[in-house]
Amino acid sequence: MDNLTYWVSFCDKLHPYRQSYYRRLSINIGNIFRLLNEFKSLKKLFEAPEDEIYNTNDKMITNFLRTWRNANLDAYNSEVKRLLDNGINIISYEDKAYPKKLKMIRDPPLVLFHRGSLMDFDNCVAIIGTRNPSDFGRQSAREISRDIAQKGYTIASGLAKGIDTGAHYGALDAGGKTIAVLGTNIETIYPKENMNLSVDITKSGALLSEMSPSQQTKKFSFVQRNRIISGISKCLLVIESGSTPGTFWQVKLALDQRCKVFVLKYRGYDEPSVRRFRELIKLGGVPFSSSEEVINHLESNSHWVRADTLTQSYITN
Repeated sequence: MDNLTYWVSFCDKLHPYRQSYYRRLSINIGNIFRLLNEFKSLKKLFEAPEDEIYNTNDKMITNFLRTWRNANLDAYNSEVKRLLDNGINIISYEDKAYPKKLKMIRDPPLVLFHRGSLMDFDNCVAIIGTRNPSDFGRQSAREISRDIAQKGYTIASGLAKGIDTGAHYGALDAGGKTIAVLGTNIETIYPKENMNLSVDITKSGALLSEMSPSQQTKKFSFVQRNRIISGISKCLLVIESGSTPGTFWQVKLALDQRCKVFVLKYRGYDEPSVRRFRELIKLGGVPFSSSEEVINHLESNSHWVRADTLTQSYITN
């Protein structure tokens, strides 16, 4: 059985438990990594005697392992072959192509589904913001993205309407590279209006998703997606935040990952917008006025390394 089959089946069965993790019902991700450390390979974990793996007080882990070990591996093997035949790459946590920075976050995805030409994730700058920006926000996203992409950085965003869309187009305007991290599975583009954009992105960049094609998008899928955007990036730029708390929580998540956050200074007098800007600064964001400020910071901190976390212990050569 192909090693990718074990990884895809493992993550497919783990996915519902990780969604509950974001609802605080909590599968212990640390225990998952301890199992991977102990057994060294998923094949060994799959084939291990029951008394070796079910000796745990974590009932959720036990239930998950039982579900996974009852999986139809032949069906998963066929699915892996179909994906590869259709130009979708599968990057497991142990793969050398797996983003190095992403391994250092608290809860990294164990598998990434990838479509596109770009396999280098070490030079990313994330640009995010509201789905309903002002004209100033929309224009700023595109121009700032273009300027940063022209310096050779890869722009990471989420393919959503508004700021994300502007960020992707800005990178393409510069003839640069951009990565869209999806909140859907790799074969589902949302919103539909960005279908053509997604095709353009893959020509020089990539689409990424941790969801297998069998998985349906849920409310928390986009929350999970956000940790990947900041997790692969040197820093995160907030162009404009909206009335919903999504940007606030994405900034908090990035700061928890020790990812530098910059917040574009608001140029206006709209009281709610001013208040949201101040909230992000109070949270830990650094105000900026131009792409040059960010570029100067990037070039003077070209050797950033995130702090160690538990997940780094499971790395195979």
